[in-house]
Amino acid sequence: METIWVLENVKRDKSFYNRLQVLLLVASISLWRKYHPKHYTVFYGDNMSLEQIHNLQIENLWHETRHLSYPEKINREIFWSSPKTKIISETQIPILVIDHDFLIFRNIDEHLSDELMFTY
Repeated sequence: METIWVLENVKRDKSFYNRLQVLLLVASISLWRKYHPKHYTVFYGDNMSLEQIHNLQIENLWHETRHLSYPEKINREIFWSSPKTKIISETQIPILVIDHDFLIFRNIDEHLSDELMFTY
């Protein structure tokens, strides 16, 4: 199962990466890996986000980091989750999309399958 985090700096400003946001991201991936060690984890980020996790030396928390390529011209401050939708629409494998501020405290594999599943 591929589990992904998608972070795009919609403000195009370093202030986007405040202490709370970064700590939540680190806690999210750390807890996920603790309770789901068999999941393959991927971080998708725009240039600024990839640079930020590199500078903080936390890119090794994920199995892989990928450049987020989303050239469509829409207002990202309003449609901030559109890159997630794009990744979902292009995937050919089962994935889980995790928000950077989602914290989990137990394994939920028993509720997951390779079948199509949506949650809000």
